[in-house]
Amino acid sequence: MSFGFSITDFKEVIKLSWGLYEALNEGPQEIRDLAKDFTTVYGVLNHIEVDLEAKESSIRAHGETRLKMLQAMTQDLKRTIKEVQKLVDKFRPMAAESITPDQLWLRLKWTVGQKKITRIRQDISFHISSFTLLMTSMGK
Repeated sequence: MSFGFSITDFKEVIKLSWGLYEALNEGPQEIRDLAKDFTTVYGVLNHIEVDLEAKESSIRAHGETRLKMLQAMTQDLKRTIKEVQKLVDKFRPMAAESITPDQLWLRLKWTVGQKKITRIRQDISFHISSFTLLMTSMGK
C-alpha cells in the first residue's frame, strides 16, 4: 500500500486484538463479553488480511480509495484497542486470587467504570460492523 499503510500495520492490530482477548477472557462476565467481542474483531480482521494477501484481492481491486478507507478504519480501531489496553493494565491486579486493601479501590473504580466498558463495547460493535460492511460491499 503506497500511502503509508502496510499489511504489517494491519497485522499489528490483529495481534493486539488477540492479546486483549487473552487478557480479558478470564475476567468477570462483563469482561468476558468484551473478550468475545475481540474474538469477533480478530476473525473479521483475519478475513480481511486473507483478502489483502490474495493475488486477486477484492479490497485492492476497488482501488486506493478502499485502501485509504481501510487505513482510517484500522487506525480508529487501534485507538479503541489502546484505550482498552489501558483499562486492562489498570485493572489487571484484580485478577489475583486474594484481594488486598490496595486492590479494593480498584474494584471501586471498576464499578464506576462500567459505563466506560459499555461505551467501549458499543465502539467495538461499530468497528466490527464497519469492517464487515466494507467486505460485504465488495461481495466478500
